[in-house]
Amino acid sequence: MISMLANIVDYLQNVLNLNLSPLGIIKAIIIFLLGYYIKKMYDGIHSYHLKRFKSKGVRKKLNKQLAANSASTLGKLNILTLGNANPYDSKNGINIVLSKKSLYVGFPEDLKKDLYKSFHKEDIAEEFVMNTDSSFDGGNSFSDIAMTTEIFNLPDLINKHRKIVARHFIEKSNGCHFNKAKLGVFKINTHSRHGDNENPVINMELYRTDYFTHKVFRSIYKELSSSGHPISQVNDDLELQKYNSFTTSFGVNSLVILKYEHEVKDYILTKRSTNATEVNSRNQYNISMLEGLTDTDKDNADKIDLRKCVERGLCEELGIEDINSYESTIGFYDVFLERNFLELGITCAVEISNMSFQELQHKAEYAKDRALEISEMVKITNDKKVLSEFLSKSEFKQQALFTLQRICARQGIKIE
Repeated sequence: MISMLANIVDYLQNVLNLNLSPLGIIKAIIIFLLGYYIKKMYDGIHSYHLKRFKSKGVRKKLNKQLAANSASTLGKLNILTLGNANPYDSKNGINIVLSKKSLYVGFPEDLKKDLYKSFHKEDIAEEFVMNTDSSFDGGNSFSDIAMTTEIFNLPDLINKHRKIVARHFIEKSNGCHFNKAKLGVFKINTHSRHGDNENPVINMELYRTDYFTHKVFRSIYKELSSSGHPISQVNDDLELQKYNSFTTSFGVNSLVILKYEHEVKDYILTKRSTNATEVNSRNQYNISMLEGLTDTDKDNADKIDLRKCVERGLCEELGIEDINSYESTIGFYDVFLERNFLELGITCAVEISNMSFQELQHKAEYAKDRALEISEMVKITNDKKVLSEFLSKSEFKQQALFTLQRICARQGIKIE
């Protein structure tokens, strides 16, 4: 090192004819190097904070745009927004854990014979999974959730509504055609952040349940909300935690967007089948696909994955067997609570660049659940005037209108 400095000093004195002592030249070199590295450090720190503030600025601007775009309709739709991103980071922004907790309401013993008759066969295990009463604490009295919710007559309400819902399954009415496993939300938090840019994070803890239990608690909620119970006015995720026995599903509300040249896009909307589960929505338009999260929606690491839920739904409802074989993106944006049914969900956009509407229609004709879920499929171009006219003369499912509105806002289209 000393030899190298001596050579540099000799070069500067002899070649550049600098009239400086060796010590002076060394001082000059040190000052130059210090200045150089300080400048580098400043540039790095400045770049880091500039990116951070830009990211926060974009997020703040987006939140203002979303608030302005939805303020007039959120109240009408009775929807509470719990969190949003642009979109959520699929690797670090969505953390889902399947707990060991479960909640099941058993089918009434005195009605099982009628249920078996309705299926016209003795073995109905494939269509109807039988579970016995079981609550979060492992007991079968449901006293724990009666205390948690402060609905002290909840065990009586469960017994009352299990019989009501059982009749629906026997008669195959109100969308009650089968009983399969489902996942409920025990706890949800959307206030965490990750990374240097403090990107939003969803943390969810799930529990196991089934469709029969889901319908029983949906029926109880209808009675409670119609009588003005506070459960129908939940205002944040902390308050929602109190009523987690009622959050027996998590819906992924996906809007398929077909992309063409020159920024032209088609938004794909559907109309619910008369066989669909929601009787209120049979004459209403829905987004392209609504799928409930199940324990089959797992990635290669055996973890629950929202993307897998979307891929399964695209296959079962729209006949798209492998979305990854297309030029496509899947993004998750808004976590929300639909208070008409106390149902949690998330908005999702599926953009596909190399598929025509005619091709999608053809695929959907052969989809496994097409007849059960969808009766009609329409395309609406990404033109504000066209969208507004369609919305003004059509009836929409609440979640569908919310999803369409929020995704359009991110694409610069404000719709009321």
